[in-house]
Amino acid sequence: MAQEYKYLVVSWKAMLQMVINLCGKGYYYYHLTELPVNKEDKWDEIDKKLIGKYKSNKSKWQRQRAKAKGVANFYYLRWEHLVLILHTEGKILKEITYDDKFKDFRYSPLFLTISELITLRIQHLDKVEVTLAKSTYKGFKDSLYNTVKTQDDKEIKKEFNLLNGLPSYSGIHRQKIQLAEFVVRKAKEHGVKTSSIKGGKCNLTIKHLRFNTRKKTVKNFN
Repeated sequence: MAQEYKYLVVSWKAMLQMVINLCGKGYYYYHLTELPVNKEDKWDEIDKKLIGKYKSNKSKWQRQRAKAKGVANFYYLRWEHLVLILHTEGKILKEITYDDKFKDFRYSPLFLTISELITLRIQHLDKVEVTLAKSTYKGFKDSLYNTVKTQDDKEIKKEFNLLNGLPSYSGIHRQKIQLAEFVVRKAKEHGVKTSSIKGGKCNLTIKHLRFNTRKKTVKNFN
């Protein structure tokens, strides 16, 4: 394979970043699959077969020429056992065996599971949007509520701060605000107090919860 073609992303954040970048460039169609964990020694071989199958080993200039001719470009990515194949609109060349099921980001969101607790929802509407999947959002909400019931303001702040480990995309940030409002409302119901700047105690407010709004660019490949 050509040296300039890199496909092994170094983290789930890099996978997410690449997906958003490619989707924004017109790679609307995707196929997500998992490689067998018990055959890790075969993963490199499978990579080569799939890259060859979809002719995704192209330089930037080859992709531009294909686009100009109305030919679909394919992109292959892998993070650990997760494989994601994307392609643009355009003619599918005869030498490509197009037999995998591809979905369209504009109509079918991609659910990227990065751990047992966290699944992200990615969809292209007017722009690419990333949010927590419903199950993940509910998991955070339940965990926060359980912490609120302890009436320990420091633990509540600590638990909420865990959300700052997530990338600060606008959709996720919006959900964090919703969770913060939920925490404040439930904290008031349970009589939770926290230290006031002026001294003494006061009700917990959103201002007492830490928000990381900076979206960091991460390294994609080694």
